[in-house]
Amino acid sequence: MKFAATSGDGLLDRAAWEAVKAAAPFPPLPAELKSDHLTLRCRFFYNPQPTDLAWSGVALTHAQLIQNIADSNLPRYPAQAALAKIDGVVRLEATVGPDGAVKDVKALEGDAILAEACTSAIKKWRFYPAQRNHVPIQDLVRVKVEFRLDGEQVRAEVAGRALPASAIRSQ
Repeated sequence: MKFAATSGDGLLDRAAWEAVKAAAPFPPLPAELKSDHLTLRCRFFYNPQPTDLAWSGVALTHAQLIQNIADSNLPRYPAQAALAKIDGVVRLEATVGPDGAVKDVKALEGDAILAEACTSAIKKWRFYPAQRNHVPIQDLVRVKVEFRLDGEQVRAEVAGRALPASAIRSQ
């Protein structure tokens, strides 16, 4: 194994390394694969909790979604994607400003048509802003949106925390 990039924190790098090693042994490669090895790229995300920063005297809270997105701001299943039988997961990163508004959304993974639908919806979301020592600051929020052709369902999760069942909409 090798690191493509470091987190800048040796403890986090070591934890990621050990997580990949703990997944071994991997199942055999498929017979159809004409190579004797497989290249995997794993990304590890770390969100420090306020207690993680207690030693430094910094009080930190992350941005929190303040609205029920199921009413009007859950991404809609694009008709073009449904017709083309495209479904799957889109992972995004949203920049939330000190005013709680989404400033920018970047797709990290997933189909481009589905990602575009997510981006326009997420830009309408509102958050309680992140705070450092009780001063609003900019924050990055990770979002996972799952599109399923079965009933054209869309489900969203923010920063790994699932939204309530009311945030799931069939269209």
